[in-house]
Amino acid sequence: HFKYGESKGLPCRYLGSNISKVDNEIKLNQDHYVASLETPDISEISHVKRDEILPDKFQSVFRSLASKLNMLAMTSRPDIMFDAKVLTTKYGSATKRDLIKAIKTIKRVQQESTELTLPDIGEIEDWILVGVTDASNKTVNNVFAVGGYVIMLVNKKTGRAAVLSWSSKKIDRVCTSSFAAETLSLEKMAGNMFFVRQILKQMFGNKADMIPGLALTDNQDLYSCVHNLKPCEDKRLLADIISIKQAIADDKTITELRYISKDEMISDCLTKTGKLGDDLLRVVRTGVY
Repeated sequence: HFKYGESKGLPCRYLGSNISKVDNEIKLNQDHYVASLETPDISEISHVKRDEILPDKFQSVFRSLASKLNMLAMTSRPDIMFDAKVLTTKYGSATKRDLIKAIKTIKRVQQESTELTLPDIGEIEDWILVGVTDASNKTVNNVFAVGGYVIMLVNKKTGRAAVLSWSSKKIDRVCTSSFAAETLSLEKMAGNMFFVRQILKQMFGNKADMIPGLALTDNQDLYSCVHNLKPCEDKRLLADIISIKQAIADDKTITELRYISKDEMISDCLTKTGKLGDDLLRVVRTGVY
């Protein structure tokens, strides 16, 4: 017999997160980790121009900072997700400008708490599995097309929401329009909503099949094509549109695809730079959607 691990009550620290319980809400934060982050002294490269490639020593410094920011973006700071992803594409070829941006982002995350809230979302009969998807096509400002989404369980009566995951990924296929990027992002999210539902079935049994699945997009063309309001003129996307329709009609991963305005889109910060991500942060911090 080998003894391993340990058992603790709340509050405790697990997998890098401080976990506590306040009333019926679970609170998580990584404030201790953020406080421990140190920014490097760059006086040694004061002679280097902003758009020059960093020397090897500072390439390692940059890689360390970018990796830490990427980890934070995936666990507690979704608002920096896109910027962190862009920084990780510069490994080995980072410029002084990239290093300065990483340092500024570190200072930015140190100005706020990383606290997240998992609220009491009531009975399973009142749950809705909600996925909010967004995308950005390759433009002058975006070096590649990106798809992002947020998946959460929401109580349809109280509005209490438990954010289960968020993601921001480079779209590997060629996207000639925002419609193409949005379609591929929604298809990716549908697959992850299916995975989440399978986990819920393991936890709650077949009752999990009764949880409605709501997908939200701010792309009118995508909404119209899925609902047969207009034909899909991009023939490369026909198979993807059919896959989304099957997710709605056959496996019930998505019960409804709904169009929302850009003002209601909380996933902007996962796909675009310059977005503060206040709306998404508000959801994960308050547990209300």
